[in-house]
Amino acid sequence: MTPEAIPESASRLPQTTQKLLAELTRLSAQIAQARTRNVTPEQDARVDIGEDGEPVSRLGPELQKTINAAVHAGGRLVMSLKVLNREVHHQERNLRNDLAEQKLSIGKIDLGYQNINYQRKYLKNEIARCHDMETFYQDVPLVSLEEFRNTAPEHLITSATDDHQLMLNRLQFELDERKRYDAEKRRLLAVKVQLKKANKARGLQIKKVEEKLKEYIKSSQSLEPLFQEPIVPILTRDEILTATTSSTLTPSGSEPANNLTVPASATATTTTTSTTTTDLSSNEESILSSSAMEIEPPQLKPL
Repeated sequence: MTPEAIPESASRLPQTTQKLLAELTRLSAQIAQARTRNVTPEQDARVDIGEDGEPVSRLGPELQKTINAAVHAGGRLVMSLKVLNREVHHQERNLRNDLAEQKLSIGKIDLGYQNINYQRKYLKNEIARCHDMETFYQDVPLVSLEEFRNTAPEHLITSATDDHQLMLNRLQFELDERKRYDAEKRRLLAVKVQLKKANKARGLQIKKVEEKLKEYIKSSQSLEPLFQEPIVPILTRDEILTATTSSTLTPSGSEPANNLTVPASATATTTTTSTTTTDLSSNEESILSSSAMEIEPPQLKPL
């Protein structure tokens, strides 16, 4: 209960009680003085009994009137004391109830404060634990900050207003790059598979060619003796003319001029030509010489 709710009479309760007690004390003193002034102790001890059985006072009318007035005033004062006592008890009960309510309210406030304090400590511990917690994001190898600012998209750079958002943007950029590299890896793996298939097909073709070459080499081994026979050299046109001229101009039994060495096949050819030219006339010899100059050596065809 607030002080404004207390009645005005209750606020004056101590003064009123003191006044009542002083008035009762004064009345008691007056009664005692009146008794001692008009009645002796012996007379006061004797009491007359009336016809109705009630005690009859032997005091005078004036004194009796004063005593009755004092008794009535004392009764009123006693009633006032009782009223005040009842009000005091009522106010005390109200104050006790208000005090209990205030204590309960203070208890609730204190409990709420303790809950808030506990929540504050709990949140502090959680924040400290979050700061100390090690996540796998800390172990992710990221590109350097300079490279991120040089290669990252513009929206990831401009939206980084604090360190936390900057780290999130760097992680997002790393994720995008890894997705791009993974797609490129898958594409290269597909190309690798296609190249493997092509290499396998070409390997089969090369294997078939090797088998054909082996068969060809095996079948050509029967021609090897032919290639081992000596090859007769073929004279050029100048060598034939020189041999013919030498055989014509050189007398029998003498060596050719300039010590020219002629092979056996060339000698046989020269002898035949000399015999033929000996029988022909000079005109025929010139015609034969011109014909021999136009003859070209045969060409060997490749195998």
